[in-house]
Amino acid sequence: MASWNVLLFTSLTSFWICAGAGTEYNIVNLDNSTFPLAVGHSLPVFLRFDKEYPYGDKADAFKAMAIALAKADSQILIGNIGISTYGDMPNQDMARRFEFIPEDKESLTLDDMDT
Repeated sequence: MASWNVLLFTSLTSFWICAGAGTEYNIVNLDNSTFPLAVGHSLPVFLRFDKEYPYGDKADAFKAMAIALAKADSQILIGNIGISTYGDMPNQDMARRFEFIPEDKESLTLDDMDT
């Protein structure tokens, strides 16, 4: 059991260091392979499902919340699942899993995203 905890801690630490390299302050980008590593453990998680590259007032407010929580030393993981609407369309499976895609549609389009 101890070796599993060390492995999980090492994996999550490496994951957070790598994931933080190209993201906003205190926000971890998640996908279907990293989601189970971060969610469902002892640390509470606050997730945002949004466009792959969010922008605008709502994205700025989310960043401000993440910064405020980090400065308050809150024990919470702030995560982002960016849903792409072009190319290979990464994270469409996550959008379907959490029922953001209506059953009558095959995938989300940019028009479905609130800007």
